[in-house]
Order: sequence, then C-alpha cells, then structure tokens
Amino acid sequence: MTMGLIVGNRSSFTDPLARSGWEEDAARVAGGGHGCGALTAQESKYGAVGTQEESWRCAELYEAEEKQEGQESDPEHSDFTAT
Repeated sequence: MTMGLIVGNRSSFTDPLARSGWEEDAARVAGGGHGCGALTAQESKYGAVGTQEESWRCAELYEAEEKQEGQESDPEHSDFTAT
C-alpha cells in the first residue's frame, strides 16, 4: 500500500523544520512497510507543500498512484473514521 504524505509549509515553519519533518515522516511510513507518495525536494522546497500549485502536484501524484495500484478514492466510502 502506498500512503500519501503532505508536509504543509506556508512560511509557518523554518526550512530546516520542514525538511526534517518530511524526512522523519517519510522514514516512518517506509519503516512500516508502506510506499510513500509525496513530493520530493526537487518538486518543491524540501518536499513541503506551500503553494496551490504544489498542492495540485500532490493531487496528480496521488491520482497516478491510485491508478497504478488499481484503486479509486471515494470520499463517501472512505476507510477513515473519525475518533
């Protein structure tokens, strides 16, 4: 399973904090045996999402991952539940 990872940064956090957050979270996802769908440092500053254009890149990335894995999102029938 591939999990989506979004590290938001709209100038709220310092660049080193955004970078370390991305690295730590991506390592946790991979350490759990999952793939990690996220922007890379080449696609945005430290892989963090800080602009609307970068958020659209995330959406395109996740859509491509779903197609590759043969899945489709349906917000009305999500696997997530509120706790």
